[in-house]
Amino acid sequence: MRTVLMALVCLVGVVHLRAQAQRGVQNTPFIHGRWFMNGDPSKPCEIRQDGNRALFINEFGSRARGTVLGSYVLIPDWSDGQGSDGLIGRVRGNRIVWPNGSFWARLP
Repeated sequence: MRTVLMALVCLVGVVHLRAQAQRGVQNTPFIHGRWFMNGDPSKPCEIRQDGNRALFINEFGSRARGTVLGSYVLIPDWSDGQGSDGLIGRVRGNRIVWPNGSFWARLP
């Protein structure tokens, strides 16, 4: 039951974020640049941002396009490992926090 509820919450979040992206939501934070997985300097990541669109490159070099919406990022081609339709991260200052508790940090 808990898994079903979490999947439903994630699905609603993805649908909501996609609808916002189509409307061109304002207040897009600037997250372009180098990041580090869990703050580890040996695991650099990168975001190449153009407005509310971005290319995300993880610590393994995998690339995916996504959208920056207010304090959230949506990456449709990446998964949270829970079977959801895309990966949603929350921008919290100098961190992007992922659903599994890991994060990308601006500084190692």
